[in-house]
Amino acid sequence: MDIDMERVLQPLTESQQRQLTRLAIEAGQRLLQHGAESSVIMDVTRRLGLALGVEHVEVSLSVSSMVISTRHLGSCITTTRRCQDSGINMQIVTDIQRICILVERGLLDCRDVQSRLQNLKTERYNRWLVVLMIGLSCAAFSRLAGGDWPVFMLTFCASSVGMYVRQQIASYHFNPPP
Repeated sequence: MDIDMERVLQPLTESQQRQLTRLAIEAGQRLLQHGAESSVIMDVTRRLGLALGVEHVEVSLSVSSMVISTRHLGSCITTTRRCQDSGINMQIVTDIQRICILVERGLLDCRDVQSRLQNLKTERYNRWLVVLMIGLSCAAFSRLAGGDWPVFMLTFCASSVGMYVRQQIASYHFNPPP
């Protein structure tokens, strides 16, 4: 039997459904902003909406925005959000996944979810450490692929500069290409 069919749906007012929709899209928006895969964003957003009490959740993603529709006992609410790139931050992604799991287990309600989403701390990785590590990792791959030391150095320099340029582009809130 499908797990969605086993749930007992409680009636929701329009304002309650709107609040649940906003919480689900806020979580999805943060995931999209911080570099989660689209399948993770869609899955977590859908699971969170269902766990909070709506009957059905549809999610549509683009590079810089998302649309979510929730349906509950004949009432449908749709909302759209723009998502500016905030750089990859897997801590935010895992924190939101933890929130979703806690809601599914019945340990958090709407107020708790709202509070936890608002209190998520976005810690930035040191910009120059990221440039250095990207350069080293790309250069290491060049060695693994059979490149010699001059190729290693060239790859290190090129990938470091490329990462720096990508960071600059992101600082102007352009979505870098995937």
